[in-house]
Amino acid sequence: RDRLSAALALNLAAPLALAGSPTIGAACRVTSVFLYPKYVGPVDSKKCIQGTVSYNRGLLTFDGDVTLDTTSDPYNSSLVEALSEKNLRLVANGKVTGRTKSNGFDGAKEIVRGEYDLSNLDSENRSKGILGTTNDKTTIASDTRITLNGFQTGIGWGNVQIDGKVKITNAECGIANSTTMNPGSELEIHAQQYIGEHGYLTYNGGHLLLNVTTIGMDFGLSRLGIGEDVSRFWYRTDDDAGYTEIDTSVQEKLDSFNEVKKTNHAYLELTDVDPDQQESESYALWVAGTQVTETNQNDVLEDGGSVKFDPTTNTLTLN
Repeated sequence: RDRLSAALALNLAAPLALAGSPTIGAACRVTSVFLYPKYVGPVDSKKCIQGTVSYNRGLLTFDGDVTLDTTSDPYNSSLVEALSEKNLRLVANGKVTGRTKSNGFDGAKEIVRGEYDLSNLDSENRSKGILGTTNDKTTIASDTRITLNGFQTGIGWGNVQIDGKVKITNAECGIANSTTMNPGSELEIHAQQYIGEHGYLTYNGGHLLLNVTTIGMDFGLSRLGIGEDVSRFWYRTDDDAGYTEIDTSVQEKLDSFNEVKKTNHAYLELTDVDPDQQESESYALWVAGTQVTETNQNDVLEDGGSVKFDPTTNTLTLN
């Protein structure tokens, strides 16, 4: 009897020994599942994860089509949250669909490859689609496409660099942090406010489309800046209008664009590719900041042919 009593006491005490927050020491959390730094293997949650997800010491991989769903999670978890792992890398080999009443991806160092379609289903929640890391920056790679729908803020917190394609829809605020667009990237924002009071968007190139959904407030265009390395770009304030070219070496041209920003346009579109050449077929290939097109494929850098591209064989030649 004494041995039985001792065994029961030990079993009852075991949960107490494990008591405390599971976040202590955890590398990251995927829906409601906590992963620890040295863990290697599958990530499984029958309630929140459908599809194949695996983790290997800072690398979170989604194989094939995966669904993450935290809408019934009592802890209101983010879809993915970096904790002690400061270099969390997300890689998708297919499409990742996320549904939540909280945040989308929080604190990942890099989001790579595939398609991510994340939605917030609680309009009252002060949610963010992507929260950037604060120790460096979150990079959305060039082979990545992300849609953020219904989050109060599309991209907020920390620093984010966009090399891929991001579309923000049905948001109160598009950008509420420091976000940078690079050549070849695409950013589309449909929101009540493009850039929040504490946000800043640096345009280094790519295709930017801003479309406000509610008229009557500061859209935040004063917090849109043109990068120092941008030599020229084109803009328009109506999807049916022609583009105006801005040569950034001419101060009068820059001043005219700054005046456009002050007028609080409900539509603004920027591109660093000459719209007159956009009718030619373009390829998802960039060389030294120049996109390869049907027009320039035989002399991409316009220097006599140091770089050529053959779309038939998908071969890039460097001379």
